[in-house]
Amino acid sequence: LYPVNLNVRDRLCLVVGGGNVALRKVQTLLKFGAKIRVVSPEICAELDELVTQGAIELCSRAYREGELGDAFLVYAASNNPEVQSLVAQEAKKYKVLLNSATDPESCDFQVPAHFRRGELQIAISTAGASPAVSKMLREKLESSFGDEYEYAICLLRLVRQRIVTETSVSAANKEILGKLLQADLIGCIGRQDRGGLQIILEENLPKTVDVQALLEEFDAVCTM
Repeated sequence: LYPVNLNVRDRLCLVVGGGNVALRKVQTLLKFGAKIRVVSPEICAELDELVTQGAIELCSRAYREGELGDAFLVYAASNNPEVQSLVAQEAKKYKVLLNSATDPESCDFQVPAHFRRGELQIAISTAGASPAVSKMLREKLESSFGDEYEYAICLLRLVRQRIVTETSVSAANKEILGKLLQADLIGCIGRQDRGGLQIILEENLPKTVDVQALLEEFDAVCTM
């Protein structure tokens, strides 16, 4: 499978089914701003609560032919084999991205085990072969990547905004960012060593960068 991060914000995503599997799909989609429509004659209590809150749309009936026409992607999460098969067929017909809970071979995409630290996202996939292994690796990695990575990426984004210009040299910018990481920038953030962080920035950034102003902006957008 080709690894890709998919933008689903404000795009219609269908979830066919109303049980716990469908609930997990809905909860993930909500985190990324999707417009969600659930199609199922029955739904679990948690999904019903989301409907009541207005977080998702519900079509309280069985799936009907043609419902995928305006969808971006679909999760086939029904316990009815005939419905699962119909959704898979229609996904091909309408060229809608398909994830099937019961037929990995028919899927256009798999959702990897993942976790976030701010703008950092780490994903692990076994292409559906062993979700248990993906989960085990995710749990191991989560303990290795603390909040300091979220703050470091926030700071490095601010640094890039200052050093990457139309006239700057790409190789030089890459060298600067590499030196910041080699100088234990992430470690200083993890230890909340503000003095050490300032020294690293002053020693490795171009003299044209106002380090004090940089750190003030960093404080404003991301407090350690």
